[in-house]
Amino acid sequence: MQKITRLSLAIILLSLATSCGNTSKKEKEGALNDKKADLEKLKTDKDKLDQQITSLEKEIAKLDTSMALKEVPKLVAIAPVQLKDFKHYLDLQGNVDSKSISYITPRNQGGQIRAILVKQGDLVHKGQLVIKLDNAVASENVNAIRQQSGSLKAQLDLAKSIYERQKNLWDQHIGTEVQLLQAKTNVESLENQLNC
Repeated sequence: MQKITRLSLAIILLSLATSCGNTSKKEKEGALNDKKADLEKLKTDKDKLDQQITSLEKEIAKLDTSMALKEVPKLVAIAPVQLKDFKHYLDLQGNVDSKSISYITPRNQGGQIRAILVKQGDLVHKGQLVIKLDNAVASENVNAIRQQSGSLKAQLDLAKSIYERQKNLWDQHIGTEVQLLQAKTNVESLENQLNC
């Protein structure tokens, strides 16, 4: 019997606790809704009061010029964007010194013009010299090629001499075939370089 009374007492307390909790939740939701409604009412009242204040200020400004609202001057002016020429000049004085002289010419197009031998309106014949170009770079290239060809001729003469000696030794069954073939290949490659 004690177990039943304890159990019934526990059930009663549990139902009481849950019913109290539900009531407080409902009360909280009701209070929140009331506060939201009050806030909306105050906002509408504020808007109405702001409108009344501005209308009264305007009426007072019309009647009493000393109480007129002072306009705050604008610090920035606004202009529409338009397409116009922009001209700005800057005058400077000074000297320009260059550390080196540079000539700009197109690649593989000859040199710079050093002299123009005819004038506008002159009669020009076939084969007549019209302009004189600076050919210093071309002359240097020709000289370099001549020097290279001279050294190639000397190398070719040496290679031919070595090849003849290797061939004589090979005919006497002295030396290896590889040495003879290397000497022959050197002669042929130098001849090809000279012919190009």
